[in-house]
Amino acid sequence: MLMTSAQTKSGAVLARAAVTLASMATKRGARGVYPETAARLREMVEDLLKLDRYQGNLTRFAESIGITQPGVTRIRQGGGVGLETAVAIARLYGTDPRELLAKELGVGVSTTGRFPGLEVCLAYHSARWSQATIAAARGGAFETDAEPAHWPARLDKLEGALRKLK
Repeated sequence: MLMTSAQTKSGAVLARAAVTLASMATKRGARGVYPETAARLREMVEDLLKLDRYQGNLTRFAESIGITQPGVTRIRQGGGVGLETAVAIARLYGTDPRELLAKELGVGVSTTGRFPGLEVCLAYHSARWSQATIAAARGGAFETDAEPAHWPARLDKLEGALRKLK
């Protein structure tokens, strides 16, 4: 299912959050996607290569998702797929990366609330902060959301401030 550009733009913040989470996971040594997800990504790649803008041109397609042509060939042949590449393919295909990568990113991450970046951060860094800190953050201790990678520093400062109040 290919989506319109308006539908794709509406998920831009969430897609950036998924990319950030994928980037954080890659830095920690994560391997990539599960075999079921890789199979779905292969199907997406095959569908995308049929589009007029690519006409089967692997190099052009590879450049559009930020990898090399041999990387696309590996995906088509059943090789592993990294999280950042998976997010790029999902975005190009018009699929919400959170849905495609639900198993890899942790099912149940709520991104419909006031601070979707906070929720992605909390899903990645489980049990790092006290319940009081999490409740204060969700309750509005901060006026604006941030990219998931920026939330740990914010939450650490909030945790420290709450400890001083005790």
